[in-house]
Amino acid sequence: MSNNWCFVIGPIGEAGSETRKKADLLLELVLRPVLAPLGFDPIKRADDDAEPGSITAALIKDVLEAPLVVADLSGFNPNAFYELGIRHGAQLPTIHITTEQVALPFDNKDQRTIFVDLGDYNSIVCAKTRLENAAARTLESDYSVSNPVTQSKALFELGKRQDPRDEVLAAFDERMARVERAVVSLSDLPSLVHRSALDAYLERPSLGSAHADLLTAAREALSESPSLAATHQAEWAVAKMAARKKRGSDSPM
Repeated sequence: MSNNWCFVIGPIGEAGSETRKKADLLLELVLRPVLAPLGFDPIKRADDDAEPGSITAALIKDVLEAPLVVADLSGFNPNAFYELGIRHGAQLPTIHITTEQVALPFDNKDQRTIFVDLGDYNSIVCAKTRLENAAARTLESDYSVSNPVTQSKALFELGKRQDPRDEVLAAFDERMARVERAVVSLSDLPSLVHRSALDAYLERPSLGSAHADLLTAAREALSESPSLAATHQAEWAVAKMAARKKRGSDSPM
């Protein structure tokens, strides 16, 4: 096995089941076409492992040793979240993805997650762009892992310091994390779609500074006020950006 490979965790299901069909579609339509050109080889799931022995032991070994893990959180599969917890504890590169437009549970709510509708072409293109950017970022020398474990560990270390200013920072960071988790809730489903699209566009390396500023403002509006009006504001901002780009201008409107 090469030094640059990817392990996919998530629901697999029995052969021929709807769960298996969706898992195969995600793997073949989104994951492999994006990750293979970046040099990840192989891109495997637990059912690809033909070696004899304990399935659980082999799976956990892959979770702990893979340079990159893509976690498919579709259906809130308990095994997937168990494996994701192990990966988070190891503090290794992980990309979250789901085929359902739902708010994720507990501490994964505020983790950047790729939402993809496998029945929608534009959604697939958007997801592949985000996946490519995220995977390429993990290959950069200055990349550092951020997940609930690393964030909690940093807050714990910060809280142990004697400087009262550090205590204030730790308390502030904890409150901000709670706010971020509260923003992405079940009542915010319409905004989730637009936030995912905005995130993907913002991650494009060729994005002009004025375009980025405009979309950042729209995304912040969605985060601060997940109402239908905020969603419309974001759509309006994207429309303005598209019109300006068509005219060939990168100056603010």
